[in-house]
Amino acid sequence: MRRSTVASALLLGVLGLGLPGAIAAEAQGGGPEIVNLAQAGTSANRPVVRAIMTQIGPGAGVMTSSLSIPAGAGRQRMLVRAAGPALRALGISGSLLDPAIAIFHRTGTAVADNDNWDSNAGEVAAASAQAGAMPFAAGSLDAAVVADFAPGTYTIQVRSVRGDTGVALVEIYEVPPAGDSGLGDGRSLAATGVARATPDAKQILLHLPLSADFEDGSAHQVVVWNHGVTIRDGAAWFDGNRSALVVPHQPLDRRAFAVAMWVKVEDDFRTSGLVEQFSANRRNEHLHLMLRDSKPHLGFYVNDLRVSAAVIPRDGWTHLVFQYTGRRQEIWINGKCAGTRRARAYAGTNGEFVIGRTPHWTNVPAHDFRGGLRDVFVYARALTAQEIATLARSRK
Repeated sequence: MRRSTVASALLLGVLGLGLPGAIAAEAQGGGPEIVNLAQAGTSANRPVVRAIMTQIGPGAGVMTSSLSIPAGAGRQRMLVRAAGPALRALGISGSLLDPAIAIFHRTGTAVADNDNWDSNAGEVAAASAQAGAMPFAAGSLDAAVVADFAPGTYTIQVRSVRGDTGVALVEIYEVPPAGDSGLGDGRSLAATGVARATPDAKQILLHLPLSADFEDGSAHQVVVWNHGVTIRDGAAWFDGNRSALVVPHQPLDRRAFAVAMWVKVEDDFRTSGLVEQFSANRRNEHLHLMLRDSKPHLGFYVNDLRVSAAVIPRDGWTHLVFQYTGRRQEIWINGKCAGTRRARAYAGTNGEFVIGRTPHWTNVPAHDFRGGLRDVFVYARALTAQEIATLARSRK
């Protein structure tokens, strides 16, 4: 979808919902478009926990999102909706004709599912009104689930019943009790969570443990879009053939930052991608972390650092940190600094954060990553030598 198409669709959706809030949306072909709606202090509506507009169908795959209810929150009544036909009323062409929802506990146990919302029309209509969501038309093929969720992590999947490809808007709402004004404390379940004990947890932008699921373990709880990656043996495994994890843009431009991860290489590709955030093929606007000639490589585009030590399959698990201190690029291998150089700051201001894909290059032969990753961290500052050493010892 073009940026203008997505932006218009999201704006119409917000107006239709009748919710105050600010839109944060980036249109980078093929990925989900995410709307963040913040509750205003005078609003009588609960916040939208998450809203995602994306392509669904054979040509685009199944949309997979997540919902986390924090421990101690008690059972939470939630409304999960997949709007396809309803988008046409907002003037959005190419919407999915017949979406369906399936919800699973993180253990794999099925929790709820729905094809057509009017199979439970009364409860869905009441919950939609309480949450401040736009009503679905009677008899439409939009899907919705109303259920009480115990604390825990859940996977939400939305697919095309008819096998077509189209745009769907997936929404997750907290439903206030009947008679509740919803003013409350303005909390959003999507913004709660407890980060693991790691250096300076408040500075963690993203943490993907990848040991049992694809959930973001930081306090941000961002959506993780999975393209063919599997979880086994306590890690995420990439097949080297377009498998990837995609999360929204990480704000790393013109600042110090660090990206840490455990890596296990399972191929003989001399050059493969680990992380890419592509803003433009211009100097300092294309972030790429990769193994180039089997050696860790940190690049901002024509502003790159490559070290001499190689990461090869027989080495087993290797801990890598790629960071920018504000003046220097650094690469750390297993807790030790392997290389550094003076560099200007990364300047890319858009683009999704893609894990496992080769960079958008035409002049350097490269492959998608084949192997395992775990404990991927993105920090909003550079790490100290002691912090890096602690991370490198954490799961050896």
